Amino acid sequence: MKVTFRQSFVRDLKKVKTQAVLDRVRRAIEQVEATSTTQEVRDLKKMSGAGNFYRIRVGDYRLGVVVEGSQVEFVRCLPRRDLYRFFP
Repeated sequence: MKVTFRQSFVRDLKKVKTQAVLDRVRRAIEQVEATSTTQEVRDLKKMSGAGNFYRIRVGDYRLGVVVEGSQVEFVRCLPRRDLYRFFP
């Protein structure tokens, strides 16, 4: 799948202090790039509500993504309690 990143995602990543979390985020991004459908991505779950909004679980963090066909846009990378407040 084709992967793009919003500026908000990059800004959120700069705030993450733990190297272990950054490594898990990198592995999640690589996994999304290597797959051809959303069903193949581990820990990917559709969020309730309208739109093509999904979240990927990465430990205590969640990656907020938007899926449009074969393109995945990473929007936010926040702790679990904050993602559900600020995304979508």
